[in-house]
Amino acid sequence: MRVKKYEIYPFTVYEYDIIDSTNAVAKRAIGMIGEFADKTVHIAREQTEGRGRKGRSWINTDGAVMMTIVQKTKLNMDKAPILNLAAAVSVRNAMTRLTGGKVELTIKWPNDVVTADRLEKVCGILSELVSIGRDKYAVIGIGLNLNAGNMPDDLLQPASSIFLQYGKSIEFEEAVQEILKEFKTQYKLVTEDTPGFCKSFAENCISVGKHLA
Repeated sequence: MRVKKYEIYPFTVYEYDIIDSTNAVAKRAIGMIGEFADKTVHIAREQTEGRGRKGRSWINTDGAVMMTIVQKTKLNMDKAPILNLAAAVSVRNAMTRLTGGKVELTIKWPNDVVTADRLEKVCGILSELVSIGRDKYAVIGIGLNLNAGNMPDDLLQPASSIFLQYGKSIEFEEAVQEILKEFKTQYKLVTEDTPGFCKSFAENCISVGKHLA
């Protein structure tokens, strides 16, 4: 397993060629190095055991961004779902900027980013809170279909990629950098103005007020 380490302020990024899952690696890192895991990001070019909501498998697609952000937090354990929302907003805003607004995305509660017109999934989020002693860490997994030229046939729901919507490839590193930049902003809003964040999210979520399976 090869690991590349670099900085995207204020995060330290660890990029692996192949691992089981970025969330699993992130949680193991927390257990081993504790507070030094704060503001780290784990990225996989390939995952063998990626997970989605309700224990579903995450299907690898070509050129996907598979990453987990670790953030020390004071949020209560029952607040983990709001981290899904912060990550989803971060992906939507980052991809909007990188495509010059040509790709319109919306959020399907609780953890999907989908195309605004056909509601095809482009990104899934899996957030968890991990406690080590008195410290708590947010573990936010993001799986984004970035540059795939086609989608697998056996998916549980319609899906797409940023490339299929935009018609151009986006540099992997640029996508990661923009997502992290946006997440820094959204996480601050969540912790400093939760009602304001939730109000803004509700106004931009396709599924608010609807029952979802």
